[in-house]
Amino acid sequence: MSTEIMKQLLNEMQSIKNEMSSLRGEVSSLKGQVQSIEENQSLIQSQINNLEKKVDSDHQEVLHRFDKLEDRLIDFEGKNAANHVASNTKLDKISDDIEFLKHEEYETKQDLFRIKRNLKPVK
Repeated sequence: MSTEIMKQLLNEMQSIKNEMSSLRGEVSSLKGQVQSIEENQSLIQSQINNLEKKVDSDHQEVLHRFDKLEDRLIDFEGKNAANHVASNTKLDKISDDIEFLKHEEYETKQDLFRIKRNLKPVK
């Protein structure tokens, strides 16, 4: 082989070596980026897990509060119904008393009318 061809081959091999070295650097850089992405993904997954736990905990507390509120509303409805019945009973009694008083007033007026009519003027 000629020296010229050997030089060309040597130059070609040197060029290939340089490209391989450059590729190794890029691959190393890519490995670092992938590792960084994996670390970020792990951090994000951890944050998501923490959020899920917090949401579950908050959801349980909200359900507990709703249950307590529902119990209080049921108690309130029971008391309100009892008060309603008691009020109606009192109103019925008052209504009966008023009717009785009207009747008594009417009878009293009748009695007064009879008395006046039977009284003869004294002269």
